Amino acid sequence: MTSPGAGDYLCIGDYICLYSVDTEGYVFSIESSTSHSGIFIYRGQDRDKPSRVPNPQAVTFQVCIQNRYKLNKKHRKWLSQTTTATEAVNDKGMMHQAKLAAEAENADNAAEQKRQLGKRVRYGEIVQLRHSFTNKYVHMCTSQTSQRDKNNMMIMLQDFNAKNAQFRILPQYKVKSEGEVVQIYDQIVFESIKSPGHFFHASQPFQVDHFIFGSELNLGVERSGFTLVRFCKENPELDLLVKRGISVFPKYVKGGSVIRLFHKELEAYMVAEGLFDEEVTEDGKKHLTPLFVVVNE
Repeated sequence: MTSPGAGDYLCIGDYICLYSVDTEGYVFSIESSTSHSGIFIYRGQDRDKPSRVPNPQAVTFQVCIQNRYKLNKKHRKWLSQTTTATEAVNDKGMMHQAKLAAEAENADNAAEQKRQLGKRVRYGEIVQLRHSFTNKYVHMCTSQTSQRDKNNMMIMLQDFNAKNAQFRILPQYKVKSEGEVVQIYDQIVFESIKSPGHFFHASQPFQVDHFIFGSELNLGVERSGFTLVRFCKENPELDLLVKRGISVFPKYVKGGSVIRLFHKELEAYMVAEGLFDEEVTEDGKKHLTPLFVVVNE
């Protein structure tokens, strides 16, 4: 039986999930804090109907272009420098220029990402992966080693562009070669641009936390294969319809999207009040507009 989406091409802007061939589970991260930015892999999941996923966005990544980063790196260096009051006054103008340059670089990256939206990705090309749940990029870390494999480097999530966030997409097997178009459900590997010859690697299983038994995603000379599963596809035509006033919805509603439910006849939002084991009292003046999360069944 052919899986839905098999034979489709991977494009810039697509939202994908990475299913580990070694652990039979999806790559995920459910922590948004900077101090807990590691990436892990579930074990023993069904590829088409995975269980134990708290939020679909936790296992979803957007395929992005190779972004420029040097001006933002210069700006971050200015911000990290500790200077005296006199030096701060003298350097204020230069810091402001660095900030403007970084903002211009971000705008150029966003414009280029939009221009290449829908372009087919080919083996050998350099891409970046942006995590949907945290809106951070996947980075390899040259200063920290893996928690599980001490000979490997750590992979984490960071909110800025850098060479550490650039990876070359390659076929796992020689049935495909560089230059061919990447297809959905292909088995692929990712090679670091910062550290050539090092690839995404799944560690031996361990107890990640009180609830999850899985593996760590790190970077090493041993490569692990991942099956490319599409979560959804960006639709540049829909954005064009919004600009022309034909549609008011800039994006499709997907699993994990936050929505509000409004009753048209009563002209009121659906709310959930009170706490467990407490009496529910209704106060119309204290109603807050609630938010609901769309969950895939």
